[in-house]
Amino acid sequence: MAEYVVMRCDFVPLNGIIVVTAYSGSVGAPSIALGTDAAVALQILDNSGFEIEDATSDANGYSYTLYTGDQVTPPPYLVDRIGESVTIETDAGTITGVLQLVGTDVIQVLEPTGDILLIPIPSINAVY
Repeated sequence: MAEYVVMRCDFVPLNGIIVVTAYSGSVGAPSIALGTDAAVALQILDNSGFEIEDATSDANGYSYTLYTGDQVTPPPYLVDRIGESVTIETDAGTITGVLQLVGTDVIQVLEPTGDILLIPIPSINAVY
């Protein structure tokens, strides 16, 4: 089975580096602490056999989706909504924001407050 990682890295103006600010991965993914230099995190993942499948950037930093092994295709109904405002319903509540990234098991949503949420796809009940 393919292993995956979804990682967000943002620029820190105080020291001029890009660090990991959100990280989620499958069970076999290496553990990477928040605040780790982005280059170091990518090297750790590369050494563990992960390859970048998708990378996007915005004014604050970068979002990465990485896989190892046979890749699983993300759900098309979510991929088609990347960059759009969506409302996601889960058992834990309702989330509204811009869909930034879709992995095979997780999505990344930017809330209007600026918070970035990683939501496991199996926990999604509805998308509109």
